[in-house]
Amino acid sequence: MISRCREILGHGAHMVVHLLPPTALLVAGMRTGTLLNWALWVGVLVQLALLSWQMGYWRAWLPPVGPVTLAAYALALAWIGVYLLPQTHDWILHVLQAVLSLIPVALLSGYVLIRSGVLMQCRAQRLARRIVQRRVWPPLSECRHIPEVKALREALQVDAGPALALLDDPRPEVRLAALGALEYRRAWGYGQAERVVAVLRDDPTPEVRAAALQALANVSDRSLVERLAEALRDPEALVRRSAVECLFWNTEWRWSWIRLPVRWALADPAFRRDGSLLPAGHKLPDEAVDDFLAWTAEKGILGLRAAQTLAVHFASALQDDAEMAPELLEMLVHPEVAPVLRIELGRLLRDQGLLDVPTLESLLDPSQPTPLRLLAADALLEQSRHPGAIACLREIARIPNRDVALATADLVQRRLGLDLGLPENQTRLPPHSSKVMEILRNLMHWAQHPESSEHVLDDTFRHTSTPLGFQE
Repeated sequence: MISRCREILGHGAHMVVHLLPPTALLVAGMRTGTLLNWALWVGVLVQLALLSWQMGYWRAWLPPVGPVTLAAYALALAWIGVYLLPQTHDWILHVLQAVLSLIPVALLSGYVLIRSGVLMQCRAQRLARRIVQRRVWPPLSECRHIPEVKALREALQVDAGPALALLDDPRPEVRLAALGALEYRRAWGYGQAERVVAVLRDDPTPEVRAAALQALANVSDRSLVERLAEALRDPEALVRRSAVECLFWNTEWRWSWIRLPVRWALADPAFRRDGSLLPAGHKLPDEAVDDFLAWTAEKGILGLRAAQTLAVHFASALQDDAEMAPELLEMLVHPEVAPVLRIELGRLLRDQGLLDVPTLESLLDPSQPTPLRLLAADALLEQSRHPGAIACLREIARIPNRDVALATADLVQRRLGLDLGLPENQTRLPPHSSKVMEILRNLMHWAQHPESSEHVLDDTFRHTSTPLGFQE
């Protein structure tokens, strides 16, 4: 209701400003008795023409002062001074001259004051004080969405100083609100971005550090971007995710700046459980793809996480361009491509339904990586009771590796209907428990006795010793 009243008053003020020059000429003509003077009506008609010209644009002016408006007031002053004052010295004419002179000056002064940012700066300081005085706060994750933060963000178009002053407050809610008002800011004054970087480096609250990253997401200074990239190794997962979002939304011109920090973050064993560095739905620039392809050949966590990141990239690329599928299929079967990348590509292409039977059968070959062979066997057995896939599983089951054996047992139980003792609720069993050893014995019995029934295990074999290759 208040905003509606303000809108109506604003429209009324605009109309008054535009109608004042022709109205002043008519009032002056009535006072001097010159309403029939052709020069007066020429002036009125000129004023009305200017008014009709402005009717399509007056909503865009705050305040309503433009070249046409100033010309209308100047012409009205000239008409009164040239044609009417020489005929009479009526005091009303002097009043009209004063009004026609002061209103444009006042409106133009107000326009300059608004454009200078002084009024907006005062409003920002007032909103900042209101945030400091707030006593009841929502949870930290919601502090950036309170109404005061939104209003402060709109008032900080000229200077970020009022929000930066709040960063010294001991309450994390206030600091978080201040940084929320600076989200994705483009224009920074001297030393202001460095002030936010100091918060990113020293603040003990993860939510505040994540908000500092979002405030600096649009910086274009290389030294600042490199310091932001250091947050990829922050001990808190929330901050690391925020760093990825802020750094990877525009990597075409940033990649050479953040390449080494990204490599260090991928190779850090402390973050091996983070998986892909790239969020779902994002893509890498071509230069970054080349680097990630090279990193997949590295041993350890670097190669694994690089492959997982490329899988996310290729998934997004497939959604945008389905013609990439043949290229990815070629990478999948190419023996010189890093095995970890081939495994990730196999999972991706299977999820997308892009693996045909001949390709899957080629992946059963013993020369292929074991996880890729398991994936192919799973996909083939999902369609039918494929003899080659069953033979492949029997061969893999003899590999003396506990993790591979458990994965094979899970596949055999799910696809062949053979009860090897795995729990139906997919509960992770302790690796050295007696239950795991029983499952491994059952699997080995199935692998070593192809002639036995695939639905019934030899009960006497369940109680034999541990199979060769598996140690209690």
